[in-house]
Amino acid sequence: MADKEEPVDDLNEGKYWIWCLINCLGCIFFIIFAALRFLRMQEKDVDAVPYSCLYIDSSYNNFIEVFRCYFKTPKREIDRKELQNIINKMWSPDSNKNPVLVSLSFKTALDLFLRIQKYPPSSEVILTAINIPDVVQILTHHGIKVVPLDIHKETLAPNIEHLEYLLNERTVAVIVTHLYGRSFDMADVIKRAKSHGIHVLEDRSQSFNGLQDVGDPESDLVFFSFDVTQQSTIFGGAVLKVKDKLLYSKMSKLYESYPIQSDTTYLASVLKCSVISMVLNNPFLTNFGTALFRFFGKEMKKLLNQLLTAPSKSGLIRGLRFRSSATLLHIMAKRFQDFDDETFKKGQENGDYVSERLPQVAEQIGMMANRKGYWLFPIIVEDADEVTRRLNNLGIDAAREVAHLQLIAEGNRDIGLSDDSLETARYIIDHVVYLPVHKRVRVFYLDQILLAVEIVLNKLAILKRFDKGHNGDDNTESSRNPEAINRRSNGSKRKTVTFAPTVTVRRSHRVTE
Repeated sequence: MADKEEPVDDLNEGKYWIWCLINCLGCIFFIIFAALRFLRMQEKDVDAVPYSCLYIDSSYNNFIEVFRCYFKTPKREIDRKELQNIINKMWSPDSNKNPVLVSLSFKTALDLFLRIQKYPPSSEVILTAINIPDVVQILTHHGIKVVPLDIHKETLAPNIEHLEYLLNERTVAVIVTHLYGRSFDMADVIKRAKSHGIHVLEDRSQSFNGLQDVGDPESDLVFFSFDVTQQSTIFGGAVLKVKDKLLYSKMSKLYESYPIQSDTTYLASVLKCSVISMVLNNPFLTNFGTALFRFFGKEMKKLLNQLLTAPSKSGLIRGLRFRSSATLLHIMAKRFQDFDDETFKKGQENGDYVSERLPQVAEQIGMMANRKGYWLFPIIVEDADEVTRRLNNLGIDAAREVAHLQLIAEGNRDIGLSDDSLETARYIIDHVVYLPVHKRVRVFYLDQILLAVEIVLNKLAILKRFDKGHNGDDNTESSRNPEAINRRSNGSKRKTVTFAPTVTVRRSHRVTE
């Protein structure tokens, strides 16, 4: 006789789930209590600025639009072609009618170009010395030597004299990056490059200024990236302007042979970014998250930066060789159609507001560029690490590194150059501090940032003058009487001098001229 099934104890099962719910709520309340307790323990005379240098230029409406498109966008090839044609028309102003290629990312487009060109081994590509490591990795994957190019501090444009010195028979291309949102005239670079018969690649990933400024039409390629950390982000996608129609045809044909990235993969990336964006773009969550991470001995911005820029699990190169999903194409077309010049100008106004009011001791770069955009807001100071630490203590989320921008110094020794050849680029990287200035920051907090920068830099300047003057007095006295310094050190201790600001950052007000 078969065993009878035991009846399910609905009461016990219900108690089990209630017990699980109570434990989950307990954990949540514990985390909140721990964070609030930590905030009280760390209470200072200043209120923290609830914005980070790491900023995702997107709104909740953009995320909602992605989810809507995921379920409603047609996936047929004919619909993909139609979306690409819409994007092509928007990216063909009178100033630059060159053909448009829409790709999965800037790195996908660069890899695509190198696959078509098939440069011989040991070829050299000159690259703006401040750049991201992924560009170097792609170039070296194709057997190309990377030669870093120095820049001018005033415009962030390439140093033309240095470029002339670097050009040789092995040079096949020069990649010029417009840094920090600044843009400059490409005429001199193009003139020198064309005289040597090499390609000019213009990287505008950091300086998208609207659909009327789409790069120099004489550049062989112009890249615009809309990755997660870029302005007007679409969480992927890139637009490429190609001067030569034959090259455009070859690149398009090879790109069409790539498999299509699944909409699910794109949606998963957007989901990850949406959670991070909610933390970074919401003042309350930014403060709460920072406190919570510090309670466990972690730095929130470092972890989020790693999550946003994490490499593909399949490897950098394999992860590049896909076509854009239908959802990504639809979002690109939608974002470009809805591009708001007024919202874009808000970031420009905030950047100008801070730039015009910074103390003179905070050196600014790229101030003579043709267009001063603000993808990031860098300042140059003498002791960057110390300034960053003190600003962090005053509640300003200043940073020394954002979006993996680094000094690209590889290749100098191979061609007999000294480290002094990258004097300006090295100086910038060694002394740069990024401030949390972008279009979402309210004027009240901009004033708070300005006041904190002034307090920190003035205090460090006073301490430096005091130490210099004190050491000078010691040297003079010792030279006159060698025993004087011994008597003073034995009979008395050096006094500790402290400086406290006479104003608090909490009471910052808007500056009027």
